[in-house]
Amino acid sequence: MMSKQMPVVEQPSFPAHTVSISDFGAVGDGSRLNTEAMQQAIDACAAAGGGTVVIPAGLWLTGPLELRSRIRLHAEKGAVIAFSRDKALYPLLTGYWEGQTAVRYQPTISGSGLMDIAITGEGVFDGNGDAWRPVKDWKMTSKQWSALLASGGVVDLETNIWWPDDGAMPGGYLKNVDNSSQLLRHERIMRGYFLPHSSSKRSSSTSAAYLTRGLESAPL
Repeated sequence: MMSKQMPVVEQPSFPAHTVSISDFGAVGDGSRLNTEAMQQAIDACAAAGGGTVVIPAGLWLTGPLELRSRIRLHAEKGAVIAFSRDKALYPLLTGYWEGQTAVRYQPTISGSGLMDIAITGEGVFDGNGDAWRPVKDWKMTSKQWSALLASGGVVDLETNIWWPDDGAMPGGYLKNVDNSSQLLRHERIMRGYFLPHSSSKRSSSTSAAYLTRGLESAPL
């Protein structure tokens, strides 16, 4: 029996054009919200035909970002991109999850129908996942579980799953609501639950570290 030959994986390619987020007013002090400046850098680079958007060393606080085709997001050594814990910055969208229509927040980094994208460099992308993700008690030690309970949040007594707030728990069970009127009715609790949607072709990720919710929640 002849084995099937796997197709050759095409690597993304990018023009030599380079911009820095600092040139668009981004400030890496850990307190200024840089969503607008970072998105402007991405959009300007894409409008010029594509290239590399450089994130220098610093602590860069941001909301969700949208990649464009032919864009390489490059985090230099010493750069930490910290996605805000403020759920109000992430609009609810209708997309797909495991083949089904579902409601999700806008991911930390997203893109749909893109070509030639990459995330590279020695920097760190920190998604602040403890503000979003449910935790199962059987995946922690008793000491860890006690510390988690002391930090706040709510526990589903039927499943022993910890949720970060009282909106996240019911939102988790309503995550596949796709009717717009139902979405508006349940928007408060849906805003407690986050899962993404996005799709692209010829993508690459070689950045040094993705922490917690990071890029795990925003597949490219």
